[in-house]
Amino acid sequence: MVQRVRQEVERRIFKPYLAYGRKHWWYKGPLNWNGVCNGSIGMAFMRLERDPRTLNEAIAQVLEGFEAYLATGFEADGGSIEALVIGVTD
Repeated sequence: MVQRVRQEVERRIFKPYLAYGRKHWWYKGPLNWNGVCNGSIGMAFMRLERDPRTLNEAIAQVLEGFEAYLATGFEADGGSIEALVIGVTD
């Protein structure tokens, strides 16, 4: 069962991300989809990838996406358009 999960992660997440990840609309987007998707995929690579070259490639790609998020995803005050809003009414 563990081997099957590993195979599915490789097939459904790792290979597509390395091949097409930069083409996703969220990859360098200025919203939290960038951080959530790149971050989750990066954590999965760090936990499961055994090949140092593949891991290096994946983390470099993740960081490339994160750099764009950090540069464009926040206002001057540090806030984001996707911040928690409580008690706001029209």
